[in-house]
Amino acid sequence: MKISNFCLFKYLYFPHFLHATLTNIPTTDVQEINDESNFTLISHEIISNYSYINIEYLASGGYGHIFKATNVFSGETVVIKVPKSEKNQISLHTEKDFLDNCDHPNIIKYNRELKINNKSCLVLPFYEDTLASACLNESLGDSDIRFILKQILDALKHLHSKGIIHNDIKMDNILLKDKKFVKIIDFGLSCRTNKPLKIFKNDGLDTLYYTYEYLSPELRRNMLYNEKSDMWSFGFTVKQLVEKKGWNPKYLKNIGFFDYNNFISCFLNDKAEHRISASTALMSSFFDFLYEFIYCFCPIEDYYFIKDDFIYIKKDDQLIITYYKSKIILHCSCSIEAKNFCFEKILQAKIKDNAFFYSNYSHNFQFGNHCNFMITFGSVNFLLCELDVFELENLRICFNFLTIGRIIY
Repeated sequence: MKISNFCLFKYLYFPHFLHATLTNIPTTDVQEINDESNFTLISHEIISNYSYINIEYLASGGYGHIFKATNVFSGETVVIKVPKSEKNQISLHTEKDFLDNCDHPNIIKYNRELKINNKSCLVLPFYEDTLASACLNESLGDSDIRFILKQILDALKHLHSKGIIHNDIKMDNILLKDKKFVKIIDFGLSCRTNKPLKIFKNDGLDTLYYTYEYLSPELRRNMLYNEKSDMWSFGFTVKQLVEKKGWNPKYLKNIGFFDYNNFISCFLNDKAEHRISASTALMSSFFDFLYEFIYCFCPIEDYYFIKDDFIYIKKDDQLIITYYKSKIILHCSCSIEAKNFCFEKILQAKIKDNAFFYSNYSHNFQFGNHCNFMITFGSVNFLLCELDVFELENLRICFNFLTIGRIIY
């Protein structure tokens, strides 16, 4: 869904630091670049053939090396992922293929593809923070974390709708701009739902099983798995966030410790079918605070006004916003249309995750109040939770104009 036409301002992604952990789990001999001559050769190759300078080695992983560089013409700082070998090149091609198929504001986009030492390499934006590093910042509070988690779920929902399993969701693979805007990275272990990738070479019952707790039990045991494997990793990430923040008991009580515990329990279940999907998770009351700016507006008197080429109309149980030929309609929670649509959406979620809702874990989940509103764009209806955070911000601004700056006639 796109409601960018209703932007009163645009968010820009500025390049920061990309901290990509290229973990190839089957291998234990992860090797860093210690050979200075190899580093020099790669740097020389980049400078000689492409418009990049200030080449700096950052890190190595299971299938590649990461270099930092500056674009001569734009001044943009980027990272360049260079595969170690022909075999590793396959993983990089896999990552590129998945990125080509994913157009979402919370998923990283690569800038271009290069050839270095006859190997295909990827150039990506340079982001400063990972979720892991940002978590150490005391200013990252409860509302920030929920805002971040909503974006991770948005990205996972998008991936899963395309039949893609990420297989490596963890704090180091989640980049942040301004410590709150998410970019999911590192698709080297990703696969299609109809063609699961066997990640562990062994049976998964040795120390590796306990080392990679962030991966689902079925993945570590080399069992058949699906997109619910990513939901385990998501739940583990939420658990880590709470633990790493080290919130004191009084603060935890204020923000709702049991709210977090209940939310986590919807994902960290050994049986994959007892985990909720990303689309259902977005409907949780855990995210209600994101939608607090919206309320039942039916009692407000009908009105009409124009501001900055936007036409705002409140009529009965609808708020209509028109910008040139585009129009969105927000249906109040008390409208028949919204009630019927939201009932159908909740029913679909229960059918999709029926094993969870028939399990003992279901009492830990509650559908949010935000599930009572409906928004129409074009001829398609959506729940509020189906908007990404940028679209949601645009709606918030429009809603504020309607409720604060309205002209009643």
